[in-house]
Amino acid sequence: MIKLAIQKAIEGGWNGDNIMLNGALINPKHLSSKGTRHPADCFLDPLFWHCLGKSLGWKDIWEIEYRKESGYIETWERPEWHYWQYKFIDHLAENKDPGLFFEKLLK
Repeated sequence: MIKLAIQKAIEGGWNGDNIMLNGALINPKHLSSKGTRHPADCFLDPLFWHCLGKSLGWKDIWEIEYRKESGYIETWERPEWHYWQYKFIDHLAENKDPGLFFEKLLK
């Protein structure tokens, strides 16, 4: 499913030649001594997620309401791709397989 996610991002306009890190475009040749790019690097790129969302028809602004422990309801407005990028990071932080995330996301 990772390959399908990358293909969908390319369909959405992602070229995969550069990645965005800390607001700067970086050529992948600078990421390793061999001049090759690790496949996981694309998941750090907001442009990857933006283009994946474009390909999948995600909303430009997505409003999420959730109740905090205090009972306060908070509204969060972000592009939908931004939400899924952070859900992916949370998924990895829980030591879960990246392929499983995309398997569920692309169903």
